[in-house]
Amino acid sequence: MKSTQHLLCAAGIALACAAQAGTITNIVNTGPAFGGYFYSDTTLEWSHAPILTPFQSATLTIDALDVEFDAVPPEQDRVSAYDTATSSWIELGFLNGPPSGSSTVFDLLPSLFDDIASGLMVKIDINVGTTAVDYAMTLTRSTLAVTDPDTPPSIPEPGTLALAGLGLAALAHRRHRRSV
Repeated sequence: MKSTQHLLCAAGIALACAAQAGTITNIVNTGPAFGGYFYSDTTLEWSHAPILTPFQSATLTIDALDVEFDAVPPEQDRVSAYDTATSSWIELGFLNGPPSGSSTVFDLLPSLFDDIASGLMVKIDINVGTTAVDYAMTLTRSTLAVTDPDTPPSIPEPGTLALAGLGLAALAHRRHRRSV
């Protein structure tokens, strides 16, 4: 009996521990930089809302259409974030993926964390690699996500139900064993 109770308790603890630390996101998908068709030598700029909670890591995910990453010569759409401490743009990298649409994820440097707290400014310089071809792209969404170790982990609804079910099963089993 005790081994079954211990097993059920261990399963419940394992499920609870499987939940990840809280993630806070800020999504930008409206404004002059989004939804239009923009051509070479154009710079798109936008800002994310401030995220004031403490965090230990951050990512920026850019969703775009018609990025000719594999073309010859390749389209090179440079993504940068503004660092107020140095008053300069920090290059994060280039968009990649097929013309049908893709997401490019950039890990943000700790030097940008204070800018995230005040509202991260981002820009894309379209096709900085070549002037031989006039490429175009459409920016659809920019997602800034931070991981906050102090936020209680969120357990999705199925996980909550599973934990409640395990608890009820353990209680029912215990009650059944006492009555026998």
